[in-house]
Amino acid sequence: MRKGAFLYALAALGAGLCHWYASGLAQRLAARALAEHFGGGLRALLINVALEEVLRLALIGAAAYALSRGAERSEAGSMARLYAFALLAGWAFGSMENLSYLLAFPSLDVFWRLGYSLPIHINAGLLYALACRPSPRGDGRRLHGALSRALGTAAALGLGIAWHGAFNAFASLAFFKTLPALGSALNAAAFIALVLLLERNTILRGVSHGRTRA
Repeated sequence: MRKGAFLYALAALGAGLCHWYASGLAQRLAARALAEHFGGGLRALLINVALEEVLRLALIGAAAYALSRGAERSEAGSMARLYAFALLAGWAFGSMENLSYLLAFPSLDVFWRLGYSLPIHINAGLLYALACRPSPRGDGRRLHGALSRALGTAAALGLGIAWHGAFNAFASLAFFKTLPALGSALNAAAFIALVLLLERNTILRGVSHGRTRA
């Protein structure tokens, strides 16, 4: 692995850890500020999820902006870097969350969280990377492109919050015996769907096969 790629991977992992810490801090501050309305149960759960996903989107958006302003040689290379950043940052967040769960509640439950909880963060990051990906150079329809991107990003955030919130709600409030296996299967299906979408947007065609977008 080249030194630059290694440092980039470390930066992505560090960003994921910072996101985990910032999310916890934001959730604690929100709980204090909204003490009257925060309560518990589903309302608190959804507030926490929303804060976490908004911060994740901001992180991915910042990475996309930085890559678009950098001296990357090709659009395909920028996109591949963004997807790698999203994947590594999401993995670091999910791993730290699972580790903190294990320390707080030492049990074998942490193993089913590997398929149920951790992929949520990876999938959400990839989804936001897809929404925030750099637009093709030379696109003259800037206003139309900006509007489409804003709507697509808002839709991605809504989907990320809904997916994450549903998983947390079932795990916390409506757990049943086959939920871990079902959730893991749904996460795997979502990951495959995202990979297929990313492949259409050059991550394989441009990087692995040396071809540009059709």
